[in-house]
Amino acid sequence: MLVKMFSTVYIDDNGSHKTLTMPVQDGHVPLRPWLDVLGILPSRAYSSLRDKPHRMLQIQGYNSVQVFCMTPDGIDDWLATLSQSRYKKKELV
Repeated sequence: MLVKMFSTVYIDDNGSHKTLTMPVQDGHVPLRPWLDVLGILPSRAYSSLRDKPHRMLQIQGYNSVQVFCMTPDGIDDWLATLSQSRYKKKELV
C-alpha cells in the first residue's frame, strides 16, 4: 500500500538539521510530532486548537486510535501565532 508522506526540516537543540516526516491522510497530518519537536505540551496545544479547523483521524502507522490532525497550511498558520517566550524551543517557533 502506498502512503503519502509530508516532510519538513528543522534544526534541533544541537544545531543539526533533522527531518520530521508524517503520514498524510485526507490532506491532514498528525499534530503530535510537531508538538514533540517544539516541546509543547499536547494538552496545552489541543485546548487552544479546538476551535481551529482540524479532524480526528485514524492514521495508518499510528495506534488504532484517532489522533488530532490538521492540514499542513493549518499547522503553518497556527505556528505563526505562537509566542516564542512561552515555549522551550524558542528558536523553532
